[in-house]
Amino acid sequence: MDIDHCKRFNDTCGHKAGDDLVGLTISIGMTNLRDHSFNAEVLIEFADQAMHRAKQSGRNRTVIWSEFVNAQPVPG
Repeated sequence: MDIDHCKRFNDTCGHKAGDDLVGLTISIGMTNLRDHSFNAEVLIEFADQAMHRAKQSGRNRTVIWSEFVNAQPVPG
């Protein structure tokens, strides 16, 4: 999970201001144990890919990793 545009805000205004900020959108990437290896590194990589897909697709959304979803072009 990643708060959208938080790095930019923290770099500009400082981490304390970032901690106090509310109302930012959140991009969430998820994967499913049932469909994948129980290898933690693989699961984290798939969730990270899904999170980046959520950001590329407009932010403020949840994407669940799948071979089909990650093979599709990013809308835009």
